Amino acid sequence: MTVSEINKKFVQKLNVERQVCDDYRQYLHGLLTEYVKDIEGLSLESIIVDLPIKLIHDQLVAEIKKSVSALIRAYGYYSKGQLSTAIEIMRNRFIKGKNVVKFSTLSSSQDWFRARKLTSIQSYEPKDMFHIPFEKRSEVVNYRFSITGYPCLYLGSSILSCWEEMHCPSLDDFAVSRVNLTKGCEIQTLDIRLPDESADNSALTDSDKREENLMRLKTWPLIIACAIKTINPDSCFKYEYIHPQLLMLAMKETYKDLFGIMYTSTHFDNAWSVSMDKYTNVAIPVKKIQTKGYCDALKRYFRLSRGIPSIEAEVKNVFGLVSNISLNEKTGLIGYYSYDGGSAPYEKTKFGQMEAFLKSSGVTLEQVK
Repeated sequence: MTVSEINKKFVQKLNVERQVCDDYRQYLHGLLTEYVKDIEGLSLESIIVDLPIKLIHDQLVAEIKKSVSALIRAYGYYSKGQLSTAIEIMRNRFIKGKNVVKFSTLSSSQDWFRARKLTSIQSYEPKDMFHIPFEKRSEVVNYRFSITGYPCLYLGSSILSCWEEMHCPSLDDFAVSRVNLTKGCEIQTLDIRLPDESADNSALTDSDKREENLMRLKTWPLIIACAIKTINPDSCFKYEYIHPQLLMLAMKETYKDLFGIMYTSTHFDNAWSVSMDKYTNVAIPVKKIQTKGYCDALKRYFRLSRGIPSIEAEVKNVFGLVSNISLNEKTGLIGYYSYDGGSAPYEKTKFGQMEAFLKSSGVTLEQVK
C-alpha cells in the first residue's frame, strides 16, 4: 500500500457507522492492528517517493507499535479505574514524546465559528456565545474532549461543522457567532485532524511534504483512538470519549502553552460538496477555574461577534446579499452555478452566505468583559 492509500482507507473506515453489537475494545484493537499491518506492508516505492529519504522503515513500524501499545494500555488502566496511570501513559507517549503528534498554530488571520441553540427569539451577546460561565458549571456535560463540569470553548472552521456537531438542529433555533484570536495573538494546539488528500500543498517543498506524510503516519493511531463514531450519542458514558478525554487531561497537566486540540469532526458528511477542512474543530479548555464569569486567559485571546439567529438573517435578507450568481474572474462575465445532486457550492449555501456576512466589516468583534 502507499501512504495515500492508507490515508484514504482509514478516513473511510472512521466515517462508517458502527454496528450496535460492536464491542468497543475489540473494534479499537482491530482498527489499530489493521493499521500496523498496513504500515508493515507499505510499498518500497511509496517509502522512497513519499517519506523522508533517510527513513528506516523498521523504525517507523516500531514507533507506531509503541503508540498502539500505549493506547491499549491506557484503555486498560482506565477500565480498571486507574485514571492517573492512564493519563500518565498518554502524557509520556503523546505529549512528552518527541515527533509523535503534530502541533499547529492558530493565528488571528483565521476565522472560526460558534453556534448555540436559541432559547428564545433574541440575539446573543458575545459573552453568551463564549464558554459556559463558571457559575453554571453544573450544566457542562461530557463532550468528546471535555469532562463533566469543566467548561471548554469549542470552535468550528465552518458553520456547517458547528451545525453537524449540534446534530443538525432546526435553523429556526440556531444562532451563529464569528470568533477570531485577538490581533497579533497565536496559540499552539495538538493537531490530530484526518489527513485531507484534497488539500492544496503546492506551497510545500518536497522535503516538507515528506515530513508531513511521516508525521501523519505516526499520528494515525492516536487519530483512530480519538475519532471513532459513537454508537449511542445519548448515553451518559461513551467508550469513544475515553482516549480524547485522557489526551486533553494529559495535555492540560503538562504544558501551559498548549491551548487545545484540533481535530476533524466525526460528523463528516460526504453528501456536502465541501473539503474536509470545513469539518475542523478546536477544543480549548479554560485555563483556570474561577467562581464565576469567564476564563481571564481566553477572554484576552479571543474576540467574538454577537450571535446572529438564522431567523434574523432571513428577515434582513442576509442570504440575498450573496446570490446564486458569480463573477467569472477570467472573463468578467456573470455566470450561474449548476449542479447535479449533492449540494450547491458551499459558498452558495445558506451557511456559506452566513459566513460571508459574518466576515463582513459590518459585523463587529469584541472581547468578552
